[in-house]
Amino acid sequence: MRTSTIGTALLVLLILAGCSSTSQTPELFFEPLPDDLVVYTSADLDSGPEMIGGLMAMYANLRYPDQARRSGIEGRVLVKVVVDPAGEIRWMGIERSSGNDALDKAAKTAFYQVEYNPGILNGEPVYGELIQPVIFRLGSM
Repeated sequence: MRTSTIGTALLVLLILAGCSSTSQTPELFFEPLPDDLVVYTSADLDSGPEMIGGLMAMYANLRYPDQARRSGIEGRVLVKVVVDPAGEIRWMGIERSSGNDALDKAAKTAFYQVEYNPGILNGEPVYGELIQPVIFRLGSM
């Protein structure tokens, strides 16, 4: 069965005061998933797909885009990743945009650079989705 896009999301709060990106990031393009592919949400699984190294692995790769920083742009991006049974990203997209292409791209790039463990159902690895918010905020709280 094809699952909905509702998943359990953890809040990633990024407080940046000096973390910036000066390099260009690659364009990330994924083919659409086949309609008959079964992708499970975390609620359906014994354990959902997870980032190896946890959120800190993503933090290590996340960079605030220079232009957004200079312009004082902040935002929240909701990233969706579909992980295959081998732990590889099969598809990634923006579930909810920040409204700024540079912030959306920075979030996707950070998630792309992380390795994943697949979702597990009945002891077997399966296709699973991970939905994770990323907040870009200048300064401190």
